[in-house]
Amino acid sequence: MPQFQYLFTAHFSDGTDIRQGQDDLSAHTSGRSAFYDVQKRAETVPLVAFVLSDIEVPRENFYAVNTQTGEFTINGAPFRVYDGPPLENYRVIYLRRHTHLIAMGGKEIRHDMVYRLGWQANDRDGKNYKVVIEFG
Repeated sequence: MPQFQYLFTAHFSDGTDIRQGQDDLSAHTSGRSAFYDVQKRAETVPLVAFVLSDIEVPRENFYAVNTQTGEFTINGAPFRVYDGPPLENYRVIYLRRHTHLIAMGGKEIRHDMVYRLGWQANDRDGKNYKVVIEFG
């Protein structure tokens, strides 16, 4: 059984991509996750979009955030959540929350995973704004 239902692809402005594998390991730094590679690359090359795709039907079931505009897309339908002052310096937010239900004796009954995808950015005065969607 796969560890993750959704795997990410990070698209950068220079045309390169970073794709997460089921092992979720960094391609460059031992002991780190694939998202670490995204964060390090985004320090020098702008991240354009971050897409989470269902491993079973990736073209039909996906969640994306445009890290230049703050626009989200779910299954091909774009939308905006934020309606405030102009923002700059968008950064992706990506989290997974694992919940394990363990019975007496240590047997796992259920394992749930919730994904959080979003962005944080700043207005011209430096005030930080965040928008996150949750699914899973």
